[in-house]
Amino acid sequence: SVRSGMAWTDTAGMVDYLVEPGPGAVQVSVIQIEHRLSGAATWTAVSIPVANGGGRIATYTTGQSIELRARSVSISGVAGPYTAILPMTVGADDAPIPAALDADAITVTPLLGGVLVQAAIGSDPNISAVQVFRSMTASLNRATDAVGLPLDVVAQQSFSVALGDTTRQNLIAGGTMDTPASWTLGGAGWTITASKATHASGAVGTVTQAVSLAAGKYYRLAITVSGRTAGQIQPRLIGGTTRSGVAVLANGTALDRIQAVTGNTSFQLYADAAFAGSADNVVVYQETSACLAQGTHYIWLEPRNADDLPGPLTGPITVIIT
Repeated sequence: SVRSGMAWTDTAGMVDYLVEPGPGAVQVSVIQIEHRLSGAATWTAVSIPVANGGGRIATYTTGQSIELRARSVSISGVAGPYTAILPMTVGADDAPIPAALDADAITVTPLLGGVLVQAAIGSDPNISAVQVFRSMTASLNRATDAVGLPLDVVAQQSFSVALGDTTRQNLIAGGTMDTPASWTLGGAGWTITASKATHASGAVGTVTQAVSLAAGKYYRLAITVSGRTAGQIQPRLIGGTTRSGVAVLANGTALDRIQAVTGNTSFQLYADAAFAGSADNVVVYQETSACLAQGTHYIWLEPRNADDLPGPLTGPITVIIT
């Protein structure tokens, strides 16, 4: 008996065989199995004790055409005749491999502390499930990067899955700097116009907003700095003991996290006297253990067929978590 593939062995590409010696007076000690790709010039031989009754061949992949034959070897080392050659296609009874998901039908939306993955399944009837992978490196590790179990899907339907903590809310009002109403300007040099808070060099200045902060909790921050030509800006939690974040010395979006202490009641942007530039898109939210780590993440989607055999990956899709 020879069977192969996921349908019969629970392993893609695997070939299982059972064999026993034929009738006769000569005692058999070893059974020799030989296999090769169809048309190959040489055979690969495997010898098993007759008591084993069979074995496995893990050399091939689904869809390959192979040939097998066997013979018995007596306890004195004399080999008998080969069986007839048995041709077979590895995994012939497996469900067809699904095609890759259409990258244009996948949307990956970054959220505060998480990401929402949405995908539309095409008309491919071979897709039964989709496995989502996530990593902070662009190299996929299947053993560690799978997000839960494969999701059951149906052709011509859509699905969505939320990764991380997608319940977080920005504690800052008017973080896009559309209006100065939510902010208190201190010191000198700050103005809020044209959807930016802009500081002119010459004096220390602050932009402050009261927020509800819990002592001991970490708060994640994001600030977009543009037009900077000199100096630095620093995010802070103030009230009680001032908790300062990392000074921002370049244009772009800066990410940070600060642990609040007793007495902290406000978020503040502190500009030194030399700072000339603008800030907007300010985000502050409380971190939870379910939040994805801040930084760049990579997402892959892999279709699976009814036998849980994978099709080609779509990805990596890059997303930045604030």
